[in-house]
Amino acid sequence: MDRYSQITVRTNRYSVPVRLIGKKVRVMLHASHLAVYDQNVEVARHERLIAKYGIRLELDHYVEALVRKPGAFPG
Repeated sequence: MDRYSQITVRTNRYSVPVRLIGKKVRVMLHASHLAVYDQNVEVARHERLIAKYGIRLELDHYVEALVRKPGAFPG
């Protein structure tokens, strides 16, 4: 996972909770969605992107960072 709290699956990027930055996670791909696991706990679920180089972000994944650093995301 990168410093922007996103993982890359195939050519697409998906958000995960910021507490997982720097950790390895496991991804299960399904036909219509993907699930992200930390240990055996599901931490994110996204509708799967079909087009290449897409980005799917869940704003709730970034709330933890905003609580700690309110100016982390300007605007």
